[in-house]
Amino acid sequence: MAKPGVAEWANMPLKQQFPEVFLSRRGYTSHICVCRAGCTFHDSLPACLYVSEKGRQGMSEENSWLGRRVVAAGATLLAVGTLAWAAPALASSGGDPQATVVDDASTINWVTPDDAGGPPPLPDDMGENPRPGMDPVGAPEKRHGAAEGEVLAPPVKVDPECAPADDCVTLWVWAASMMVDPDITIRQMNAWRAQAAEKGACNAEGESIAGEPLVWSDSLAFAAQELAVELALGADPATLERLDGSGSVINGEGNTFFPNTHITGVNISNLTSIQGTLDAWYVQSEAYWYGPQSTVYYTTGDYANAVSNEAKAVGMASVMLSNQEVYTVCLFGDAAPEEVDGTTYAPMTGGAIYQGVNVQKDKLIFELVAPETLTVGEPVELGINASTTLTGNAVGRAAGVAIDPTELFEQATVQVVQDGKVVGEIAGGKLRALGGFVSGPATLQVVMADEVVASAEVEVVAVPTALGESATIISMVPSGDTFELPQTMSVLWTGGATTDEPVTWEALTDEQLAMLKSREGGSFEVAGTVETLGEDVTVKVTVLPAVPVYADMPPAQEIWVGGTPALPETLTVTWSNGDVSDEPVAWDELDTTVAGTLAATGTIEGLSSPVTAQVTVKPLEVASVEGQDVELDIASGEMNADALFVALPATAAVSWSDGSVTEEPIAWSALPGEQEAALSSRGGAAFTLSGVVGETGVAASAKIKVEAATMVSAEAVPAQEVWVGGAPELPGTVAVTWSNGDVTDEPVSWGAADTSQPGALEVQGAVEGLADPVVAAVEVRAPEAVSAGDGGPLAASVPSGSSAADALAALPQTVPVSWSDGSVTEEPVAWAEPDAEQLAALSSREGGTVEVQGAVGDTGQAVSATVEVAPAEPVSAQAPQAQEVWVGGAPELPGTVAVTWSNGDVTDEPVSWGAADTSQPGALEVQGAVEGLADPVVAAVEVRAPEAVSAGDGGPLAASVPSGSSAADALAALPQTVPVSWSDGSVTEEPVAWAEPDAEQLAALSSREGGTVEVQGAVGDTGQAVSATVEVAPAEPVSAQAPQAQEVWVGGAPELPGTVAVTWSNGDVTDEPVSWGAADTSQPGALEVQGAVEGLADPVVAAVEVRAPEAVSAGDGGPLAASVPSGSSAADALAALPQTVPVSWSDGSVTEEPVAWAEPDAEQLAALSSREGGTVEVQGAVGDTGQAVSATVEVAPAEPVSAQAPQAQEVWVGGAPELPGTVAVTWSNGDVTDEPVSWGAADTSQPGALEVQGAVEGLADPVVAAVDVKAPEAVSAELSDVEAQTLEVEPGAVPDLPATVQVSWSDGQTSEESVVWDVPSAEEFVAGTDVKISGEVETTQQSVEVTVHVKDEEPAPAPQAEPDSDKDAAAATDTKTGEDDAASQAAASPTKPGAAAEQADQGDSTPEPDAAATQDDKADQAATAPQPQPAAPEKSHATDVTSSGERQQAGLPAWVIATLAGLGAAFVAAVAFVVSKRRRVEDDEPIGKHAAPKNK
Repeated sequence: MAKPGVAEWANMPLKQQFPEVFLSRRGYTSHICVCRAGCTFHDSLPACLYVSEKGRQGMSEENSWLGRRVVAAGATLLAVGTLAWAAPALASSGGDPQATVVDDASTINWVTPDDAGGPPPLPDDMGENPRPGMDPVGAPEKRHGAAEGEVLAPPVKVDPECAPADDCVTLWVWAASMMVDPDITIRQMNAWRAQAAEKGACNAEGESIAGEPLVWSDSLAFAAQELAVELALGADPATLERLDGSGSVINGEGNTFFPNTHITGVNISNLTSIQGTLDAWYVQSEAYWYGPQSTVYYTTGDYANAVSNEAKAVGMASVMLSNQEVYTVCLFGDAAPEEVDGTTYAPMTGGAIYQGVNVQKDKLIFELVAPETLTVGEPVELGINASTTLTGNAVGRAAGVAIDPTELFEQATVQVVQDGKVVGEIAGGKLRALGGFVSGPATLQVVMADEVVASAEVEVVAVPTALGESATIISMVPSGDTFELPQTMSVLWTGGATTDEPVTWEALTDEQLAMLKSREGGSFEVAGTVETLGEDVTVKVTVLPAVPVYADMPPAQEIWVGGTPALPETLTVTWSNGDVSDEPVAWDELDTTVAGTLAATGTIEGLSSPVTAQVTVKPLEVASVEGQDVELDIASGEMNADALFVALPATAAVSWSDGSVTEEPIAWSALPGEQEAALSSRGGAAFTLSGVVGETGVAASAKIKVEAATMVSAEAVPAQEVWVGGAPELPGTVAVTWSNGDVTDEPVSWGAADTSQPGALEVQGAVEGLADPVVAAVEVRAPEAVSAGDGGPLAASVPSGSSAADALAALPQTVPVSWSDGSVTEEPVAWAEPDAEQLAALSSREGGTVEVQGAVGDTGQAVSATVEVAPAEPVSAQAPQAQEVWVGGAPELPGTVAVTWSNGDVTDEPVSWGAADTSQPGALEVQGAVEGLADPVVAAVEVRAPEAVSAGDGGPLAASVPSGSSAADALAALPQTVPVSWSDGSVTEEPVAWAEPDAEQLAALSSREGGTVEVQGAVGDTGQAVSATVEVAPAEPVSAQAPQAQEVWVGGAPELPGTVAVTWSNGDVTDEPVSWGAADTSQPGALEVQGAVEGLADPVVAAVEVRAPEAVSAGDGGPLAASVPSGSSAADALAALPQTVPVSWSDGSVTEEPVAWAEPDAEQLAALSSREGGTVEVQGAVGDTGQAVSATVEVAPAEPVSAQAPQAQEVWVGGAPELPGTVAVTWSNGDVTDEPVSWGAADTSQPGALEVQGAVEGLADPVVAAVDVKAPEAVSAELSDVEAQTLEVEPGAVPDLPATVQVSWSDGQTSEESVVWDVPSAEEFVAGTDVKISGEVETTQQSVEVTVHVKDEEPAPAPQAEPDSDKDAAAATDTKTGEDDAASQAAASPTKPGAAAEQADQGDSTPEPDAAATQDDKADQAATAPQPQPAAPEKSHATDVTSSGERQQAGLPAWVIATLAGLGAAFVAAVAFVVSKRRRVEDDEPIGKHAAPKNK
């Protein structure tokens, strides 16, 4: 096979390049250093190729090769992606490439890791996991982007570690986080550190590498990820200056990530493999093991950072950018920031990320990408490119790093500029006009922090289409308020955009300006034009009537108690429009019965709040008091305190300074204890009781005199009994009752009492001051014997065998006797002789008791006594017969001997024999003991010596011992005695002395497999020999060494060893396999996992502490908040809050846990319902984690939502509805308040239903008041002139009736309305009669009636001969006719209600001419006027009627008719003149007010 060239070999598949690569069985990284012979890089040193293999299950053959390195001693480390680098490297080495490549692996010099100083193997026991709960297997590498049909999870947004400064912009970079397994990473680095310490490596300063293990830090890992993205964006890897200008990561004074953590080292790699990166760093270890071959690596290299003594914590992150470049950063710190800075980061996970990086604006160049044409209101798609000013970088170290433009736009404002002015902006993804906007060229500019960072030239288009709102605007303005016309109106543009465009309005007229301030309000319209659209618009303005706002308060005043203040009838009121007027006030009734300062309240119509007036009510003063001092004499005990107060006067007459007299109560002081006691004092007393008259302060007094009490009776002494000769015990005092009710013990003197004879006796006693004696009844009695022998039990003790006489003599001969009078005497006893049974008991060997009876003197009492008989005792024993025994034999001695007792009995009693020493031949005495016998019993024995015959005849001698037994143990296991047969036929056990085992025998005793050992022995001094077999049992396992205790998280699996050290029963120790049982780590606590070793009875126990992760913090995702409207319930507020929060656990995991929010308290509930809104802080408990969180509930202010319409009302046409000044307004939080309302004008000129609208501030919809306008109806009609109701006329004269009557309407108003009378003919007015005349009111068709009284006839006056009589008559007639004309004109007026009254008023205002002149002028006119002809009888308002009103009588001569007519006319004219004149003078009625009578 031809040898491949260098280039060919370098590109071969890996298995052909290295066919014998060693793979670790544990699956961890293995390292092989391959040195090719004859291939040199420098100074004939071999070139070494380091190969790393990651033998992970499930990874392809090619993907398992993750990193490759070549080290030429002293040269710079090369980092490449494939072995293709080897070809040019080897070719440039100066040697023959073909000569350096071999065709089989046998010629390759494989160097083991230990020989080469390679990475240390990972031990079986990896030690404590630095990140408990992490899966040590790790995760596959993540790739950026999705394959076809693959759906990637949304990227995780990772904020920068701090907010950007004012001169910074946050770039959001899309990337893929390559999963760095903390477990694998830190275990390898800690193995490096331990290996360096073991080898005694030193750093550049000569300090030994300590090898202390690192801890993993999530905070450092997060910082490493952000730094990796910054490097991709152009950060200098040499200086590590941050892009936000905050300084270097390794500035020595803390760092820009963590203020209290010093970054001791930073490792950076561009390799696509995390494991390959670690391998590359480890290669640098040679500088430590064999000296500083590379100064760079020895002092500041990657390996140096990893094993540095300063480093205590590590975090590592690797990201792949959108351009497929990888940046791996590893940060080493002198502490974990979690511990010193309080940072809290969740463990990092692989996958898509969205990393934010703060970059100074002066390091960035922005390019705005925009379409050529933009239309107002239509969506605009903009792009923005950013590149750095750093050398050789265009948004990163290489082109193609994806940055999210959306986030950039969120930090900027995009403006539209025309002619140097900002006329529009891009908002919500659309172009929005700001005013002055025209179609044409424009500049789009991106503004960040008031600085334009990018721009683009575009063409903008905008065309208005229509108004975006109604062309008619309804505006309701309270009178006096400032009225402003809207300056803009909504205009719709092409593309659906809406803008506010300016409106040009007509100027308000003076009349409109005045109406805006009018108290009565009003309405008007204003026209305007939207210039952008050219469309006319209108504002309809309703000025709401003004309402009273406040009133000036009246001055304060003073009155006496009970007086009435003089309050003003009107007050000066200021209205909402600024008007000021005097308005009537209705004052509430004021209670002036109590002195003090009062506030009188009054109500002014329309004023929402009452008015007040300060009134000071002064109290009256006391002039004098009578009846307040009294004297009272009472007997002791006659009355108690309550009765005394009833007897005292309750009131006193008080005269006041205003002259009034009242009865005022007397408040008597309480009785002190001594005075209350004085009321019942036996010796009497006198005291004065004080009091106060009402509230006057005048003192009252009562002088009380109590008379002394006297004795009334004594309590009887209880009857008693005494013995003959005894003295009764009579009391020295007796209870005496006094006249005041007292009962006292008083001394009594008793007379002599004779008790020498039994019987009844009365003893008398005297009490000083008590008239009757005190009597005590005494019964005298003789004493009797009550009992005998009460001094204790009667007894005696005698020995067994005593006689009856001995027993009775031992008993007491007298006993104490108790008598009924309490005395005790000693009396003799006569004891009865014992009977046969009692005599037998006295002789019993066992002893016992005997009861004996006795009679006590002549008292009639009997006693009994107990005789205790003591048991008999042994006195002597009979010795047994003498005998012979062999040496060592035991004599056969009797078990009992004959014993003689103290009572004479002889019995066989057991004997206990002492030891018989038969070890020597000869004579022997053996002593025995009998219980109770003082002297021993002696037996004579002769001892003879026997001879040994044989030994060990009991069978083979053997023993069994466990393997590992010592010689002493084996010999001790053998029988220590053997049976020996003697000449006397006996067999005894004799001791054996066994011989010590030899070396072979000792080896057999320690064999784990067991065996047999033969041992010889000598039997005592018998001269006999024996042998025995020792069976050695195989050894067994007796114990196993428990593995080291360990800790696991709940749900984790403990790492238990496959073998344990087993100790055997023979002392051997071997490693034996162990089978472990299941470990239930589902619950925290101490756990013992049992393992089984074959042959071992007891299980092997591994102690495992299962730890439950503890909650470290909760709610770290940001402030917890919610917003609810005012009036929300507690349940609504709590429901609006997050129901779960993220909880960080001590094992690094983060879970969502439920929150139990605390029920709001009363104050918080009030805030939820507050109309003004506010904030409520709510506390919550997070599940059962023990963590607490707080949240802020923003309560939005309530808004008015509706108003209660006032009650519907009715008004008459022309009336004004009485609408309330306030209405009940319901707010969105449920509150109901009275709010002021401004009502619009109510047009009540026409009857019908009417709605009056009112405006409440803040309420969108108007308040509507329903008003029913009703037309009034006529109720009654009456004559206006009282005198007209009883008119008097001359016979045949027609009365002058009123032309109008007063009509009363249903609205309470009255008016004068025209009436048409149906007047009878003159002949119906007959003298002395009453004539009823009916009429009808023209406007209402009501009927009216008047009664006219016709006077009695008087003689007719003589005809007047004066030539002027005809003229006067004519004048009178003419006057009457004038009145009729006026009445006719009034009757012909319109029929509108009130028209007649209006005409009458106009008539009243006309100046009245001189009465005489008027009559003369009319008389002249009447003289020249033609005489009218009679008219046909009809109802008519005609003014041409005959002066007499008579019908022409047929058949009368003409001259008669003329004469009668002349007389009648003269009479009527005279009466009319008089009546008319009187009415003008008395009633001031104008001529022409009454309607003319109807003609018949």
